[in-house]
Amino acid sequence: MLLCGEVHYFRVPRGLWEDRLLKLRQAGLNCLNTYFAWNYHEVEPGLFDFSGEKDVDEYLSKAEELGLKIVARVGPYICSEWDNGGHPDWLLSRDLVPRSLDSSYWPYAERWLRVILPIIVKHQEPNGGVTIVQLENEYFWGDAPLHMRLAELARQIGVTAKLYTNVNRYVRNTIYTDALDLYPSPWDLNSVLWSIKDLLETQGGRPKILEYEGGWFSTINRPLPTSRGSFPPDWTRILLATALAYGSDVVSFYMFHGGTNFGYWTGRWITTTYDYEASIREWGELSDRYYKVKLLTPLAELIDGSETEGESYDNGRLLVIRRKGDLRLKFYINNTEAEWVDGNVRIKARGVKVIPSNLSIRGITISETNLSLLTVRDSDVLLYGDAGEEFTIRLKGGLIKSCLSVEHHTEGDSVVLSGRVPDELGGCLIEGKGNVRVLILSELFASRTWIMNDYYVPSNIYLIRGGDYNSLLIEGKEGVNTLYLPFKSSRGRYVPELDMTRIELNVNVSQPNVTITQVTKGSVGLRRILKINGVKPLEELGLFKHGLYVYDSRLNVNGLIGVVAHDYVTVINNGRITASGFIYVKANANAGDLRIIVESTGHPNDGAIPFFTGLQSPVLVNQVGSIKVDSWEYGALDLSSRLKPGIATNYSHTTVINREIREYLPRVKWVKDTGDLGKPNNAVIYYRGRVHLNEARHIVLRISKNDQWAAMVVFINGEEVYRGHGDDPFETTVYGGLRVGDVEIVIALLRYGIREVNPTPGNVEIDLWSSVISDYDLGLMELGEVRESAQLPLTVSEPSTIKLRFTVDKPSDTNAPLYAELSGKVHALIFLNGKLIGRYYPGGSQSMFYLPEPYLSRENELTILATPAEENATVNITFKPYTVTKIINLTL
Repeated sequence: MLLCGEVHYFRVPRGLWEDRLLKLRQAGLNCLNTYFAWNYHEVEPGLFDFSGEKDVDEYLSKAEELGLKIVARVGPYICSEWDNGGHPDWLLSRDLVPRSLDSSYWPYAERWLRVILPIIVKHQEPNGGVTIVQLENEYFWGDAPLHMRLAELARQIGVTAKLYTNVNRYVRNTIYTDALDLYPSPWDLNSVLWSIKDLLETQGGRPKILEYEGGWFSTINRPLPTSRGSFPPDWTRILLATALAYGSDVVSFYMFHGGTNFGYWTGRWITTTYDYEASIREWGELSDRYYKVKLLTPLAELIDGSETEGESYDNGRLLVIRRKGDLRLKFYINNTEAEWVDGNVRIKARGVKVIPSNLSIRGITISETNLSLLTVRDSDVLLYGDAGEEFTIRLKGGLIKSCLSVEHHTEGDSVVLSGRVPDELGGCLIEGKGNVRVLILSELFASRTWIMNDYYVPSNIYLIRGGDYNSLLIEGKEGVNTLYLPFKSSRGRYVPELDMTRIELNVNVSQPNVTITQVTKGSVGLRRILKINGVKPLEELGLFKHGLYVYDSRLNVNGLIGVVAHDYVTVINNGRITASGFIYVKANANAGDLRIIVESTGHPNDGAIPFFTGLQSPVLVNQVGSIKVDSWEYGALDLSSRLKPGIATNYSHTTVINREIREYLPRVKWVKDTGDLGKPNNAVIYYRGRVHLNEARHIVLRISKNDQWAAMVVFINGEEVYRGHGDDPFETTVYGGLRVGDVEIVIALLRYGIREVNPTPGNVEIDLWSSVISDYDLGLMELGEVRESAQLPLTVSEPSTIKLRFTVDKPSDTNAPLYAELSGKVHALIFLNGKLIGRYYPGGSQSMFYLPEPYLSRENELTILATPAEENATVNITFKPYTVTKIINLTL
């Protein structure tokens, strides 16, 4: 059984790889799941970089050294909220058909696989840890030819590991094993059960889950911790218990440790933090979710090879019984807000219990109990419950030698242990075929029972990194840290009733001292690139570097101006900040100098549609009106016959979007009523509207589409002017060029699982502008020189470089990850000792930015490229630790 956690080398500094992977292992997981990001390694065409923090060979070796199996997800497409879903920016063109066998894509994808797969082959079993290789990702729509070609190539290169896909039911029961990708809303267990049952019915074997909700990502427009709110740790426990109850033999949490989106590697609208509210937080702290997972992972050995004996599900109460020989494990999963009582078993609201029966060890059999099983180790059985909870354990065979905090009496041929679950632990020593130790732990001590190679350590300790019979390497928090050793030690107090040693440590942590020694500010740098007439996307100008692009020009009149971009925009008129915002920005401006700053951020991570950055329109001058389009005709390209459940298909989702929608447009049969389209299940729905312009006008379409997930292609008078998924969470805005007379607007939406065809594509309005500015000097804003001494908080009225020098002092035995917190109405790029570690937006969701320990020294520089969103914007920066722990080498 593979119990995996997803951790990405490209989101974790190399100096922290071992720390994060060790924490994964200490949670009881036995497998690392990781993507390999094509664009991260091939920044320039044909030039591959696997050095330094891109050294995947070293990353895989670290995992293997820790005894972890590996799931290698090589793409070429990976999603992962990563720029272009892993596709290199230089691949982008209007004619690109990504994720296909098209000549615009496949030769480059093949080149990537011929480079990355030999590294994977080096690490596959039996010589290494790679046991599964996943090709492509989340291709929900079939394209069996693409997937077969990927598999053929992998085998040709030497991949002998199992080949997996992640959610492509159309290639189930082929050379591939398909796996689930589950991100339900908290407490929506029904959808999880349906997916598991569906996979069992259509593929057979045991359930495989390559992405199991371990949290969620965050976007720049919604509050942290995630764009879907906070995920209760008890929900994660229910998810894992459900997968184990049904005998899943591959379970992987996405993410187990999210990390950080350094630089501009993130997908569009995704925050710098990729914390994911995961079990291991962005800064390395273990969360409550971590310990909830840890309560269940030790059961893997007992579940592996077991069979389902029975199940029942009633109004949120799930009971599944697994059988392995005489052993029974009853999974009680209470997904309700009320306590569930079954005999003497009590399961609290939103709680889980895994109750053993007929558990035999060295001549002793636990025939029944109402406590959860944590693990069986050699001759020891560890059970747990809530502190103060009444318990009974019925034993057969053996002789009670001694007990701690447990009563016992004989009933027929059984011995019954009873009492209340202690705050720490209790139990009995029993003589069978050798000594057997039965321990009763509180849930707190069970969740912090650390399993070493040769023994286990129940405790309330934050983390035990490792150890042997001579010493333990402990990470403790402030206060009393208590642990039990299952043997006699020279340290602590011997507990003869259990033949264990109790050790108590009083831990005092020392706070780190961060001192700002100097604050300076200055101007920004500007690297001129070229002069342009009209505007083109940056990618079509051969500019693939992300950053702040500057379009300088002159405005000859006073009045309202506007610009369309796919990113964040700042307008500076005659040296003054006049407007800022996303997508479609308007400002009242005066004749004179005009500077438009456009941030080129990440591309959408779906990887299905070429997407372009920079200005998408020239500067528009003098808005003269708006028109609402509210009358539509309809057409359809019916795709229903191409996608049939259970049948492998050659249907190419990306070819439909990037080619067929456009090619089919002249053949569309238009009707006046949606009912005349029939009832397609999957289709491209075409909407046609018309307006008439008496005078030539530059037009801007504003579209709030009804289906935010639908791919959209927009045509004006037959010319394609937009292809994408829209600008959610903002209004989708499309520059339509200069038009006059009859103007035909067609909006094509690709939809799957259609229940009904909407009578409109959404709200569609057209802004009319009288003229545009055509000529620009294009440049790239960079950090400038800082010479002016300043104090925090400070004021900026123009793009500025701010530099803080600071020192960090902390004891060598202290772990204290730090963050910098920024406030102010500015857009900011944050550099730590020269590395871009954060992107800050005025009014955005993220203000705290992790300062990774490998990037820090005692003396440091934090440099900020700040663009104010208003005049006289105030900026402030503070430093604090997320958490503080003390590292103790405990001699035993």
